[in-house]
Formats: sequence, structure tokens, C-alpha cells
Amino acid sequence: MRIACLAAAFCLAATAPALSWGASGHKIVAQIAARHLTPEAGQEVQKLLAAQQEKNMPAVSNWADALRAELPDTSQPLHSVRLPLDHRPYDAKRDCRKRGCVISALALNTTVLADFSAGTPARAAALNYVIHFVGDIHQPLHTSVDIGLRKVWLDGEETTLHKVWDTGILRRAGKPWKTLAEELDAEGACPAGDASAPLDWALEGRAIARDQIFADLRIQTVAEPKLGDDYLDENLPIVRQRLKQAGCRLAAVLNQALTRPAAPTAGDGPAGEPSSTIDILKSLFSIR
Repeated sequence: MRIACLAAAFCLAATAPALSWGASGHKIVAQIAARHLTPEAGQEVQKLLAAQQEKNMPAVSNWADALRAELPDTSQPLHSVRLPLDHRPYDAKRDCRKRGCVISALALNTTVLADFSAGTPARAAALNYVIHFVGDIHQPLHTSVDIGLRKVWLDGEETTLHKVWDTGILRRAGKPWKTLAEELDAEGACPAGDASAPLDWALEGRAIARDQIFADLRIQTVAEPKLGDDYLDENLPIVRQRLKQAGCRLAAVLNQALTRPAAPTAGDGPAGEPSSTIDILKSLFSIR
């Protein structure tokens, strides 16, 4: 990646110890999304990629994680949101914390991306972050107060539950990331008119962590569980579903953010309605 880090407001890489989905998962999400961009959004994406001397979205999908080595600053937002493992609603102060979280970082970068008056470097960086953060928020252990750092054993090797969900389950598919992206994209069309927002995606992930990952007796009852192919096979459908959802939703976010607002005309609508792409995005992400 050749784009330099921008002003602190836009340098939103985190120093969390885990990489959601691993490199392959983020590339899958980006590849699926790229296939569902509108012509206008696709053209704008290519312009922002060209500014970085990159040709496609998968090439920048892991940039936010790569920055961790360059910006080991604990003041950077987390790539996760620490939702309690019960049914309590999201509380920004409790769950996003002082450093910020994937929800606030995604909101800020989406708004920067949608601002056509912002400089190209800022918008290019924002594109990279949005691509990455939409993937992050669909990894169930990035939306739980317990992010799965407990020790487990997989194929006779010591690892963590988080790493199993990042890479171990997806690796079980035994296919290159491009092949998996093609398979997932062919499984069905992206739902039209999906009105869900990042908080909804995080709550979905929290439910998976609460009701499936941590409810599994192999995780509940053994201090250092030994997980095998049966565990990977049982959970691969969940990983595939989350990657497909992330790709479709990323496309929807980019299509909205990268559509230039029509010039306002007299009598366009009642006062107080969203009048621009940025206003719509602020409403979507509950930015105040």
C-alpha cells in the first residue's frame, strides 16, 4: 500500500491482537462487494484505488490491519465492539469505550468517503477502512465482550478460539479465496432494500457468539478444549453466511456513499428531510 497515513482523525487502525477473518476473509468480502457496485460507485472506487496505485478492492481490504505495525498507538479505535453476552442493548459508553470501536470508526470513515469535497487521500483512506471495518463487524467474536482469547487446541496445535474463527474454520473449506468468493456470490442475490445498519450487524454477531459459540459445551465445559474437524465443519456455514452478508452490505454502503447527491431544487420535500448523501448516512449510522 502506497498511501500515507493521514491526519489523526482518519488514521483509524487499531492495535487489537486479532485480525478478523484473516487476509482471505477480508478479500472475499471485498470481492463480493465489488461485483454489486453501481456503475457510478464502481467508477468512484476505481478512482480512489488508482490514487493508491491499486487495481481492486481485495488489494486494499487488509490495509487497516497492516497499519498496526506502523501505528502502535493504543489511542486508536478497536476493530471490535464489546457487546455484553446477554440481551442488553448497545450502550456506546460501555461498549465502544474511550478509544472508540468498529461502529464509530465505520461511521466516521463512511461519512468522509461520502464527502466529495474532501481530498482524494482522505477519501482513499476512508475507502480502505470502510472495506475492512464492514468485514470486521461481521466476525462474531468482534462483537462480543469476550473476544475469544482463551486457549484451545486445533489439529494438535495451541491457538485461541478467536484465531479459530478468524482463519481456522475458513481454512477448512480448502479452497482459494477467489473460488470461495465466486461460490458465495453465486449462492443467491444480495437482498434488495436491506435497511439494516452496522449496529444491527453487530447485534447479529453478538447473538451468534452468545447462542452458538459460547453455548457450545465443548467450549463451556473444558478449560483448554481440543477442537477437531467436526467443530470446523459445524461452524463453516455460519462463517460462509457472515462473509456473504458482509459483501452484500459493503456494496450497499459504498453504493450509498459514492452516489453524488442531486442538486437541490425548490419544493424537493418537507423541511428536515435528508438533503444529501451525507445527511442520509448520518441518519443511518446515528451520527450526532
